[in-house]
Amino acid sequence: MNANKLNNMQTSNSDEFDLQIIFDLIIRNKLFISSLTLITTLLTIIFSLIQKPIYRGSFQIIIDSAETQANGFFSNTPQAFDFSKVLSTGNADKTQEYILKSSLVLKPVFNLAKIKYQERGEDSLNLRYKEWVDNYLSIEFEEGTKVLNIAYKDEDKDLIIMILNNIRDKYQDYSKEIKEKELQKTLKYFEEQEKNIGLKSKNSLTELNKFSIENGLGDIDGFVSLQTLEKDASSIADNFENNFGESDAGQRFQNQFKLLESYEAQYVDLSSKLKPNSLVLTSLSTKIENLKESLKRPNEILIKYRELTKNSNRNENLLIAIQKQLELTKLEIAKQRDPWELISEPTIDKNRVSPQRSRMVIIGFIGSTILSVLFAFLREKKTGIIYNFQSLIEKIDCNNLGTIYVKNNSLSIELLKSLLNKSDIDINKKILGLVSFSKENIDIANENSLKFVDIKNNESLEVCNKLIFIISLGEITNNDLILINQYIKIYKDKTIGWINLDVNTQFS
Repeated sequence: MNANKLNNMQTSNSDEFDLQIIFDLIIRNKLFISSLTLITTLLTIIFSLIQKPIYRGSFQIIIDSAETQANGFFSNTPQAFDFSKVLSTGNADKTQEYILKSSLVLKPVFNLAKIKYQERGEDSLNLRYKEWVDNYLSIEFEEGTKVLNIAYKDEDKDLIIMILNNIRDKYQDYSKEIKEKELQKTLKYFEEQEKNIGLKSKNSLTELNKFSIENGLGDIDGFVSLQTLEKDASSIADNFENNFGESDAGQRFQNQFKLLESYEAQYVDLSSKLKPNSLVLTSLSTKIENLKESLKRPNEILIKYRELTKNSNRNENLLIAIQKQLELTKLEIAKQRDPWELISEPTIDKNRVSPQRSRMVIIGFIGSTILSVLFAFLREKKTGIIYNFQSLIEKIDCNNLGTIYVKNNSLSIELLKSLLNKSDIDINKKILGLVSFSKENIDIANENSLKFVDIKNNESLEVCNKLIFIISLGEITNNDLILINQYIKIYKDKTIGWINLDVNTQFS
C-alpha cells in the first residue's frame, strides 16, 4: 500500500469522533468489561430481590360546592361569605390542594400512620408531617377538572387501605364542616338583616301613618291600610280626583265629594227653572267653587305621600324577603348535607411501585457496561500503550511507510527491500537497519541487506546505511515514542520512516 495513500486514509477523519476506537477498546478489553458488567448486573438483581416491595393505593373524590348552591338562596345575598367559592375558583386549585394537604385536615391521619410505623418496628418519632406528605402521599387535581387524586404508598397493603379510608373520611367530614360554616355565616347575616330592615320598615310605616293622619290621607281611623301600601302612589297623584274613592285617601274627602256632587246636581236642576242671577243659583255656585277649592291638594303633599308610601312598601317587601331567606337557611341547616362525592373507592394498584426489577436490571446492565468501558479506557491510558494508528502518525516525527505482516514473511521482506532500493546509496553497501519495538518480528535470517539492530547499541546503528523503525500497535508506549523521536533527530539522514507491524492479520 502506498504510504501517502495510507496516511490520507488515516487522517481524513481526524477531527471526528471515531466509533471504531470504542469498538476496538471493547474488543481488546472484552474479558474485563464482560466480567465487570456481569458482576454488577448480578449484584443489581440480588439487590432488587432483597428489597421490600412498595405498593400504591389510590382513590378519587370530586371537590365541588355546587350542592350548597342548589336551592339558590345565596343568590340574593352577595354580602354572605361563601367559603366553598374561595376553594372552587379557577386559579385557586393550588391553594385548595395545599389546604387539603395541610395538617389542618390530615394531621390525625399522620398520627395514625406514625403509630402503625412504630408497631412494625420503624423509628418514626422524628418523622415530620411535611416529610410524610412528600414521601408517602400524592394529592393533586386532575388537570382541568375538580377531581382530586389521592394516592398513598407503603409496603403494607392493609395499612394503605386503612390510611386511604381515613383520608376519605377526613375529607368528607371536612366538606360537611365547610358547608356548615357557610350556612352558619349566612344564618347570622340574615338574622342581622332581619333586625335592621325590620326597624327600618317600622320607622317608615310610622312616618307614613303620621303624615297621612296630619293630611287626612288615611282611612277613617287615620291609618294607611296594607291595600294602600301595595298600590302605586303615583296613581294617587295623577288620578286623585277620578279615583279618590278607590285610593281610600280619607273619609273626610269622600263626604266632601258626595256633597259636591249633590250641589252640582241641584245647580243643574235649578238652572233650568231659575234665572242665572237668582240668589239660589248664586249661592249654589259659591258653595261649589268653595268645595272644589278645598279639595285641591298641594303638589308637595302628594309627592311626599308618594315617597313615603314607596319607601314603606320597599322596606316591607325587603323584610318579607329576608324572613323567607332566613327560614330557608334554617331549613337547610336542619337537613342532612351530603359530603364530597367519591368517584372511586380506595384500591391497591395492580403493579408495585418499587422495586421495578426489570428496569433496575436494565439500568444496572447499561450503567455497568458504560462504567466498565470507562474503566478500561482509564486503565489503558495509565499504561501509556498506544492502540490508535492515527495517534502514531501524529506523534512520530517521520513518515509512515506502510504495513508489514508477521504472518506473511515474504511479502514483508519484499516491501523492505523495495524501500532499500529506493534509497540513494551504493548497492553493494546497502544495509537497512530495522529498529524494532515489537515482541514479534519477521524472519530475515537469510537477508544480508536487512538487519535488526538494538537501539541501545550505537555501534550497530552506525553500521546501517538506513534506518526504519518497526512499531506494533498495542505494544508501543508513549515513552517509546519519546525515545524514537530522539533517535530520529540524531539519525535524521539515515531515517527513512516507520513501518507498522501487523501481528494479527491472517492470510489464506
